[in-house]
Amino acid sequence: MYRKKNIGALNILVSVIGALAVPYLIFHELHVLSFVLFIAFLVMSEAFVQVRWRIAVVCKHCGFDPLLYIKNRNKAVEKVKVHLERRKNDPASLLARPLNLPKVNPKSEAIKHQMKKAEAVKKSQGKTGSIVSRQI
Repeated sequence: MYRKKNIGALNILVSVIGALAVPYLIFHELHVLSFVLFIAFLVMSEAFVQVRWRIAVVCKHCGFDPLLYIKNRNKAVEKVKVHLERRKNDPASLLARPLNLPKVNPKSEAIKHQMKKAEAVKKSQGKTGSIVSRQI
């Protein structure tokens, strides 16, 4: 997994060297194009590192995407379900190592139900999150 999310000093140094070398090879002297190329190389390297990191975050086995989970849990759940269904129907996965997925505990379903009831009670009471000291 790639841990580097943004470019570093080495990427900037390579961008400077590339931005100076390309116009020098074309015009045989330093040129104003070097600055434009430097910015372009920085943008390309940042985009490459971001895409590489984003692809590496997704689980290869179950398809879980933590960034999608933060934004939209339902889409993340659907993505995992689709990935697992595709894996189940793929003949190549029959010889692969089985996944170690957690089992759904009936007690956890009961706890989820209790939490939903508690949220419904909070919503029905009106204001939530009010500060007690300002009400006195």
